[in-house]
Amino acid sequence: MLKLLCYNGSVISKVLRRTTGGAGILLVLLIVPILVFLARSVHWLAQSGAHRVGLHNKRVVAQYLLQAGKADTLAHIKQDADWSVGFREKSLDDVNGSYSVIFNQPGQAYQVGQSVNNITGTTSRDGPRGPGTVRPGSIELVVLADSQGHQATGQTIFVAKTKPLPAYGLGASGKILLQGNVSVRGVENLISEAPVDAGIHANSLGAAGPAIRWVKNNTANKMIVKGRVTTSAGAPDSISLQGTSGRDYQIEGIETGAAQLPVPTANIVDTVGINSALPPPPFQNFGTSRLGPGKSYAKGSVELQGDLRLNGHTLYVDGDLIVNGTIAGVGSVYVTGKTRLKGDTKISSSETGVALFSHGAVELTGFDGQEFLNRLRVSNSGVNSALSQYDGSLVRVTGRRVKGGGNLPGEYYDDRRAAQIPALLSAFRRSGAKGETADFIKRQLTDYVVKDTSAPVRIPGMGGYGYRLNTPIQGKLRKGRPPSYDLAKIGQAYFQGLIVSDHYVLTDNAVSVVGGVWATGDYDSDPVTVDGRTVNPGDIVANNGTEIVLNRALLEDPETQTRDVTDFELRAYVK
Repeated sequence: MLKLLCYNGSVISKVLRRTTGGAGILLVLLIVPILVFLARSVHWLAQSGAHRVGLHNKRVVAQYLLQAGKADTLAHIKQDADWSVGFREKSLDDVNGSYSVIFNQPGQAYQVGQSVNNITGTTSRDGPRGPGTVRPGSIELVVLADSQGHQATGQTIFVAKTKPLPAYGLGASGKILLQGNVSVRGVENLISEAPVDAGIHANSLGAAGPAIRWVKNNTANKMIVKGRVTTSAGAPDSISLQGTSGRDYQIEGIETGAAQLPVPTANIVDTVGINSALPPPPFQNFGTSRLGPGKSYAKGSVELQGDLRLNGHTLYVDGDLIVNGTIAGVGSVYVTGKTRLKGDTKISSSETGVALFSHGAVELTGFDGQEFLNRLRVSNSGVNSALSQYDGSLVRVTGRRVKGGGNLPGEYYDDRRAAQIPALLSAFRRSGAKGETADFIKRQLTDYVVKDTSAPVRIPGMGGYGYRLNTPIQGKLRKGRPPSYDLAKIGQAYFQGLIVSDHYVLTDNAVSVVGGVWATGDYDSDPVTVDGRTVNPGDIVANNGTEIVLNRALLEDPETQTRDVTDFELRAYVK
């Protein structure tokens, strides 16, 4: 610029020498503003160019920071699918800037600028694009970059690819204890029933005893597994099967030190909490609770005496769930507490089954009809009166020898209960109890009257000279206290669907499961004692015979995804 001014000055001096008078002065006055304008323009162009270069550099750095924040976040999620810690102004070496990723936490209202990790979720969540826009199995990532005051935002949508749930009928993060008859096999689906392998696996590393153990209840018990029995524990005795291979148990093979398997994942407590605003379910106690398409939320523990039918319904229970009856249909049940199921289901090839996710333990036992009646009598005076008369119709018999001998030896009873069954049936019908479970009880009570063909016992020496009874026999004389009506029920298939517990799973009374059973161990609890045995979260205990039929079709359900993320698929750049 100085050279330019000097040059212009020499030009002006030459002009002045050649020009005289007022014309020269006028010409100078015209040239000077032009030269000043040119000088300022050159100065402005120099400054503007430097500014644009600096702004471009900041923009480029911000874009690299966005990519770095995205890569950093996905790397953490690949290690832990539930990761949502995020970053706040995280900087990189030799880079003037930082990036931030702030996650929305389950159950909290969404705030603008937050990312949402719904990879292990089971329902859609609110996100940057509006309510319910972040689908299960996906992540909507929002990265904020700051490069020396220049801010940039990047928003992308990814779908996570996870390892498929392996084809095992029983899978445990802890140990597996089996007793009695055991049968584990697999089918492709319930329509073709083509056989497929279905094994048993325990991820336990085998601290204090075998990771998988099978013991007999009697010499006739058999264990048949149409697949391999494997454990991640490396000790040779990590798998203990009683008896001789081929005679007492038949399996496809044994492997210790196997790789740990991915387990199904569902953030059960968070999932239930997210859905706490849903309407309550229309339960029908002592009947059939039919839940149609949709979702519902039950606050507190639920006890159902009767049947639960799901028709494309998702039920969220914030507490324990007890069903003393049948549970069937197609749908999902999420329980934050313990789940106790007592009953059976009927197999239907048109139904995949119910996916049960319980944060607490899952206990499967046989149906208890006596419990059903005892609960019903509390709320129904007619049933209570009929049961009281029924219970009082079993009379203890006393007597002495005719000629002054001793009392009647042993216990004898006058069983008058058959005469009370019609009144009990009538009261039961008037109570309004309906459904498959109620019908079963009616059939059992009716059969008790029809099928009671047993002959009464005779007291030795009662031929007119032995014993004199204090009361006349009005029913049937029985020696020893006879059993009550038989209201227990072991169905063809106790449960149809996938059972996942974060705590432990206990099966008893020869129950059957058509689906699969997994114990994840994601439950913070000290060991508990079950039937005299120490049980830890992640353990499976199967007593008195267990039948597992793995339905491979269930493994294709999105709810059976695992936490083991293998890759991410980019679905969209939002901005």
